[in-house]
Amino acid sequence: MYNKYQVGSKTQISRLESVVHDAEGTRIQVSVPNKIVGMFARKVKEGEVYQIKNFMVKRNVGKFRVTNHIFKIELTMKTMISDLMQPTFPKAIFSFKPFEEIKAMQTAAEEPLFDVIGVIVGKGFVKNDTDAKMVELKLEDENCNQIYCTLWEDYVDMFLNLVDEGEMRVCSSNNASKVYLHADIEEIESFRKKS
Repeated sequence: MYNKYQVGSKTQISRLESVVHDAEGTRIQVSVPNKIVGMFARKVKEGEVYQIKNFMVKRNVGKFRVTNHIFKIELTMKTMISDLMQPTFPKAIFSFKPFEEIKAMQTAAEEPLFDVIGVIVGKGFVKNDTDAKMVELKLEDENCNQIYCTLWEDYVDMFLNLVDEGEMRVCSSNNASKVYLHADIEEIESFRKKS
């Protein structure tokens, strides 16, 4: 979950956004308009399983889409959310994209959000001021392919002390991305063993 702010503001929330998935890994965007954010922000917790009823379905159009699903969900005043106790429901489903495929992409709009996994092997440009924070990291996959990954805002501080040092790059989507560092996740353990 992440807050989407009014244009030009870092404090005025326009919407609460989330990307959810079903048991098969199909991702869809969920939007909560500003006027009802308070109804849902405290009810839901990232990583939990919920049943959602009485929502609107809209076409997923626009320049900054976070999923490639043709629809998105918008919660309303009549939306009902309830906890589901399903311990076997997959909490994290990844859609890893090989670095070579990323480099071959013509535009970032080809696939809005995808996952990458790699070892941090260097640091690029850093901007850390009051207007914006960003850091470029150089990642390497198990085949020694390298790509830059740009992280924004809160992720900058997390990484600045951990790294030493015209092409397509991957980039965190402000607060929409989830970054795992030394996490106990099966895919990360498998990657570590290959590297």
